[in-house]
Amino acid sequence: MCLGAGVAGETATSVALVFASISIAGVLCVRAIVLGRRGGGNPTASRTTGFALMVVAIGSALGIGIAVTRAWLPWATLAAATPGLATAVALAMRPSAPLKTVGWLLALMSAAAALMLISAAS
Repeated sequence: MCLGAGVAGETATSVALVFASISIAGVLCVRAIVLGRRGGGNPTASRTTGFALMVVAIGSALGIGIAVTRAWLPWATLAAATPGLATAVALAMRPSAPLKTVGWLLALMSAAAALMLISAAS
């Protein structure tokens, strides 16, 4: 969508990487929490999903960080992705949080990322 709107390729890549990372981390976060609770909980599946979340979060942060330090992407990319990734990991490590709260916090982090990317692109 960004490229169709005439946005620079660097900005479009930033938007895609940030939202892909945050979305995948959010899904894994909710999945880890649900697996830990539903039907008495499945601790093994919950831990495995939590591990996958950590791999995605660390891999995304490292990949974006490398791209930023090599000047392939703007610094706003890392600044926009980090809070969402950290929130997803923190919430997954506290499976007692209500799912409604988890959902709203993840949505807030997506909105914050969008605001950071928009302000950096302006």
